[in-house]
Amino acid sequence: MQNLAQTNTTVFKLDYVANEFDPDRGSVAHAVPQYGHIPISRFRASQQQVPQEATQAEVMPPALTANWQLLVHAEFSEETFGRLYIIASLEKDWNGSESLPLSAESLGHFLRFWLSVQDIAKEPELTLTPRGHIQVEWYKNKRRLLEIEFSEDRNVFYALLDGDSVNEGKEDPKELAEMMQRRASKPLRWNP
Repeated sequence: MQNLAQTNTTVFKLDYVANEFDPDRGSVAHAVPQYGHIPISRFRASQQQVPQEATQAEVMPPALTANWQLLVHAEFSEETFGRLYIIASLEKDWNGSESLPLSAESLGHFLRFWLSVQDIAKEPELTLTPRGHIQVEWYKNKRRLLEIEFSEDRNVFYALLDGDSVNEGKEDPKELAEMMQRRASKPLRWNP
């Protein structure tokens, strides 16, 4: 390992076992070429000092470092973690003027929600809104869809299309998790 210069910036250095790159599927390698695939189940975090000449691609995105403990316990698949890494790497104005990077608070609220449902849920599809909020989606077909946007103020905005029923609103994440678990159609089990 390279001897790193002393600075005031602390990041997580990733140790991982690389997998085969699949260019048709895409991967984290598009965002972070020097790391290739980064399966969360295969790396250890250790605090290291960053050399002053380090590039942005060598530094873990701030929203991920701020939520590191939650992220490790989330046990996401390689594909979901890769998507999250790409989302967290997007910078200001990524989608035109005034679009914001991923908010650490929004990600934290999503991760706490996920930890409360991960035993009974399938991993959702992840996207980033122009407001810097993470939005997750479970999709079964055109008549069964659940979208949840996690804001910075701990509220979630959701829309559930469940057959002929449409529910939408603003909820506390814990209450929404309980509400979705009680639904007979089990929207958290729909495949994204």
